[in-house]
Amino acid sequence: MKRKSVLVLATIGLMFLLLPTVKANGYWFPMELNQVLNRPILGLQHYHITKTTSHDREKFEFNWTSGVIAINFYIFTETNYLNWTQAQPSTPQIAVEDVTNDATIFDTSGTNRTWVFVWHNPTITSTQLIGMYERYRWIEVESQIPGFPWVAILLGTLCAITIGLLVRRRTRFE
Repeated sequence: MKRKSVLVLATIGLMFLLLPTVKANGYWFPMELNQVLNRPILGLQHYHITKTTSHDREKFEFNWTSGVIAINFYIFTETNYLNWTQAQPSTPQIAVEDVTNDATIFDTSGTNRTWVFVWHNPTITSTQLIGMYERYRWIEVESQIPGFPWVAILLGTLCAITIGLLVRRRTRFE
């Protein structure tokens, strides 16, 4: 019976050796939180925000409403935005058309890239754009997250075997 308990404890300890140590990629660090969008958009006009990335990976989160008037939301590169304003062929990165509200998350890549976020009112009726946006940057984490580090696993296994052997030895001398 004692041998079985030692084997069970050793087996449980050794099973933990099969679990890999978890490595973290990183996390999103807030750069601009709760930036307000509150301005009128006249009929057949647009409002835009221009942002240039300063880090390799950034994320923008938009949450807005235009009341009952459906408007268009676009995300352009700087060149495509200039083409769009001059009625030339352009391709937005994101196009959300004919909506009264939206929640968009946009991930960027590469530093020194300029992005233009556009709210366009295609109707002749003016409306009010209300909402907010937030901006984050990605931070890499270089180290390991302590979950099951090898040293702790080995010590735990050795403790389990030692306790098992001590229990076995004590029952032998009794």
